[in-house]
Amino acid sequence: MSVRVQLGGLMTLCMGLLLAAVTAVCLQFASAQSAQLASERNHFLLNSLRKTAEDFLATGMTPEQMPAMQDVIDREKASFSQLLSIDMFTPAGRITYSTDAGAFNTQVPADWVEKLDQTGAWETQDPAQDQLGMRFENNLGRAAGGIVLTLQPADSPWSLKQWQQAGVQALRWFALGVVSCAAALLLGLWQLQRSLLPYRQVRQILARTTAPDSTANGSALQLASWQADRKLKQDLAQAQQALERLQELDRGN
Repeated sequence: MSVRVQLGGLMTLCMGLLLAAVTAVCLQFASAQSAQLASERNHFLLNSLRKTAEDFLATGMTPEQMPAMQDVIDREKASFSQLLSIDMFTPAGRITYSTDAGAFNTQVPADWVEKLDQTGAWETQDPAQDQLGMRFENNLGRAAGGIVLTLQPADSPWSLKQWQQAGVQALRWFALGVVSCAAALLLGLWQLQRSLLPYRQVRQILARTTAPDSTANGSALQLASWQADRKLKQDLAQAQQALERLQELDRGN
């Protein structure tokens, strides 16, 4: 096996290992980015619903007099595949609007009402579902009710749509890794060719001086000169051998 083949195989193996490492890192990065984007999206949705509810309250409505909020939360739930439900409730703990038709006017958990004392968002996580909530306020800055997003847990099995999105993203990263590794491999082979060029030139020069070109493109004069030089070297070698024999005879006498 030639040195070139060995170097090419080694470089291919290194590129394969590099591609596998890059793909693993990219998938991990994509997973972290997906989780971060989902969290930001959920908080943005919650703040958007809070702002809408407070705008209705600013017109003089009460939390029970905002039927347009039902259309808003239904539309938002349809836009987010990870949303299980959106619930709005009063300070008394009664649900006024919900994407779950059977939840209307039911009592919310006690801890939801307790969290109305908090000014920011709150979040609970358990194996069954995650909940992200926030209160909305009236013109006096008091809690007029709360909004809760019930979400699929972060480690729950993915839906078909989520798998499709993840697959497309993984294919994009994989294609990018393949292109990068192929470019690196071609660059390495080109650099190897440049590094071996002086040695090839020396080999060609030595080949020309050792055996002159006797083809149709060779020079007849160059061929004759090489033959004469070779004949001269042979004659010198024979003369040297004859002289050594004479010296041996002379010493014998």
